[in-house]
Amino acid sequence: MEMNLFTHVILLIMILLYAAVNAILVARRDKRQIKSGVTSESRLKRYKRGIMKGIISTAIVLLIVLFSSISFYDIGFRAVSLTYNLWFTVITLVLCGAIVINSLHQLIMPLVSEKYRQKIKGKSAQYEQSLLPHNKKERLWWIGVSMKAGISEEILCRGFLFYLFIAKPIPFASLKAQIVMKPIEPQM
Repeated sequence: MEMNLFTHVILLIMILLYAAVNAILVARRDKRQIKSGVTSESRLKRYKRGIMKGIISTAIVLLIVLFSSISFYDIGFRAVSLTYNLWFTVITLVLCGAIVINSLHQLIMPLVSEKYRQKIKGKSAQYEQSLLPHNKKERLWWIGVSMKAGISEEILCRGFLFYLFIAKPIPFASLKAQIVMKPIEPQM
């Protein structure tokens, strides 16, 4: 059953409304928690919930793929191919290398330099400080949240939802998947 333009527009509006309402609710909750004080335990709880939500939603999608006619290839699991134009490959590899170096710098510098930590704290707002890890245990869980976000969002958003919305348009299937399986910000 093909979706017409009107159905696509309605579906897009519903997804955007859901995302906006969810963002507003999360922001309100975060403001209340900042006023009442964010503890290490509440941050750890937030990180753990975020990781579990991502793992569960990704597992649901992978089970759907295993037991349906959708293949892993359809949702983006493909071999990396660097057989494009030489300049495209070189530029891509250089950009990826620069991003990796910058990310490692952002991870390592706060661990080894007190001056860098003070510089970061001076620039960070109270809200950002409530989300960022403050000790070694929190940093380990924070790395888990970061890894979960990258992996689950690639599988869910760029793989499964893209496939549902574009490749196999089924009315409101992607909206249902977005609501049920979207990795929502971790809640405290």
